[in-house]
Amino acid sequence: MNPSESVPQEKPEEGRPFHLEGIALGRTFRVNGGSLQVLEGVRFRISTGEFVCILGRSGCGKTTLLKVVAGFLSPSSGRVLINGRDVRGPGSDRCVVFQEDALFPWLTVKENVTFGLRYRKKDGPRGLPDVDRLIESVGLARFKDYLPREISGGMKQRVALARVLVLHPEVLLMDEPFASLDSQTRREMQELLIALWEQTGHTVLFVTHDIEEALLLADRVLVMDKSPGRIREEIPVALPRPRKPETAEFLGLKRKLLETIGD
Repeated sequence: MNPSESVPQEKPEEGRPFHLEGIALGRTFRVNGGSLQVLEGVRFRISTGEFVCILGRSGCGKTTLLKVVAGFLSPSSGRVLINGRDVRGPGSDRCVVFQEDALFPWLTVKENVTFGLRYRKKDGPRGLPDVDRLIESVGLARFKDYLPREISGGMKQRVALARVLVLHPEVLLMDEPFASLDSQTRREMQELLIALWEQTGHTVLFVTHDIEEALLLADRVLVMDKSPGRIREEIPVALPRPRKPETAEFLGLKRKLLETIGD
């Protein structure tokens, strides 16, 4: 099968569209009077509540794809659908967590988390108890009145995660959010993310270049090729959680992904 025609065969619930779908997505940029095709023929289907990782080498278009799904970039060709409806720009049904926490340095932890609620009148004061529970669930109850400069990098990423979860998005888009953390903090954040995902049931699309991270987190891994970027292969991860990297099954999948990316 041509990689650009590779389409996961997951089926949505009877009578319902896929929650998130990319159809023959392409993205071309104008560069120095010419054109650079970063994405070509990207296809994927994600069901409600699935955790899917996009894995690939640097420069394969992972972040560009995430920005297209988020609505920050328009596709040059193809379509992105949420619940069968075309994505035509950013929307409250999708929230993004980036590698950099991008917190407001003059706001406290709690003020950063509640910032987005100011633009959602339906939440109003009723949103505040939810914020307190969420801050507690990410382990920051004792630090809610601290400023970003007074907390660690891992804590800042917990704030960034809480800031999007409080908005109750349908889809959580994550662009290598733990890449800058040390290995121990990164593992703690991965475990926290899985715990919150199991509680909330969000649909998650998570970009990473780290094979072990993809296997620790995902229900399925979509491996991207580069020049131009496309989905090369889909690998299901049918391992029970919590996952242990030292098991034979985990190591077998890791070898398979290494071979796929290295080909």
